[in-house]
Amino acid sequence: MNCMRKGGPAIAGASRLYLVLRCLFSLRLGLPSLSLLGTILYWFFWLQFETRLGLKKRPVSRVDHPLDTTIPFVPGDIKKYLEFISLWMKSLSYFLYTRLRERGKTPASKAKALEETLAYLRGLGRLYREAGLIYRQRQSATARPPLSQARGHLRFYLVHFFDPHLHCVPSLHVSVVLYNFFMMKKLLKPGEDLETAYALGEARAIIDTILTVKQHSINCVAAGLYFLHALYPADFSRDAAGEIIAGLLLNRGIETAGELRAYVLSLFRRFCALHDAAPPMAGEDQGAPWRGILLDFLQGCPSFRS
Repeated sequence: MNCMRKGGPAIAGASRLYLVLRCLFSLRLGLPSLSLLGTILYWFFWLQFETRLGLKKRPVSRVDHPLDTTIPFVPGDIKKYLEFISLWMKSLSYFLYTRLRERGKTPASKAKALEETLAYLRGLGRLYREAGLIYRQRQSATARPPLSQARGHLRFYLVHFFDPHLHCVPSLHVSVVLYNFFMMKKLLKPGEDLETAYALGEARAIIDTILTVKQHSINCVAAGLYFLHALYPADFSRDAAGEIIAGLLLNRGIETAGELRAYVLSLFRRFCALHDAAPPMAGEDQGAPWRGILLDFLQGCPSFRS
């Protein structure tokens, strides 16, 4: 694997295939990797197709916001939108490749790299499971432009075919790319600042595209930020979420960009205020009021036939 790219961040040139092979043929990572795949297939994809095919009836909320109409539809952004899986795979591939091949590595340090990779995979799986617990009770969607408006962009046909578009809140696009950023920030060394900056820059760009390709609403952005903060408050603070919001749709030439950012920030803060005011929870739900908060939000939205 050529993990380095001259004149730019090494993550951009990292091999996804290396990660796949390393995980599948590793005694330590093999089963957890397959477990993650199963988690994604069930909690994200199967629940959607179960509803779409009529095998299960679930309420579906429409989470559009009037301000969404002020964001132009940019079909060309679909390529960047689809890179959110590639981003975390390349980032983790870079980390694992460099750590296992550093000179002077001891068996203990290599074992630590595998454990840190395992922790990354488990944390990612947690995002999908926790989001799935919300999706399983109440799904959500937005109005997508017809495919006729995306002529010449074949990736849209793939998105419409493989994604029934019923899992908008919370947005895993938002949560996953920012989870990848803060994990890279934790795992990489101070001398790898270029890689961390790349992970953040790509996360910002991908979050913008979920709005410009009309796969999500600004409501989904606020919910995705709150969801990630609620699960990992020590790693993704409210201030960090505010910084992401401050950079939302910058330099896009959108007249309402300031108003859009103000709304996302206000909704995020509203979720956080409800979180702070929530009574203590017992058992396995202890400290996990986000489900009820996001489900209440969805219940307050209009119904959307699936």
